Amino acid sequence: METYLQPLISALVLALVGTVSYFLKQLVDMGIVYMKAMLSASNVQLVRDMASTIVRSLEQNPAFSDLPGSLKKERSIVALTDYAEKIGLPVDHTFVDKTIEEAVQIMKTQLGPTVQWLEGETPKISTLLSVVNSN
Repeated sequence: METYLQPLISALVLALVGTVSYFLKQLVDMGIVYMKAMLSASNVQLVRDMASTIVRSLEQNPAFSDLPGSLKKERSIVALTDYAEKIGLPVDHTFVDKTIEEAVQIMKTQLGPTVQWLEGETPKISTLLSVVNSN
């Protein structure tokens, strides 16, 4: 009986070790996929933040105040693409274009009443209060 017990225990231990290593490999693979997704999400947020910075700087810089919106957009796209390449992020033209558009819309939403007031229109008190309360 003992002659059969030793190989049986060895086979069970070998099967157990193989099963544990398979599940550990699966767990590591899932961890790698999760980390790649987290890095990707953080990179997208980094690009969005930079797009906002670029759009706001082009809007506020007096050197670009006479440029039409289409040229400002082109310069923003080039600047954002260059930034992404410098930090090693692969981005396509469509993503950069949509990100710039999103940054412009956010800026217009946030600065709309303030910009109108600076352009000479007298704002309503409710508009001023909404700007103050949003900050």
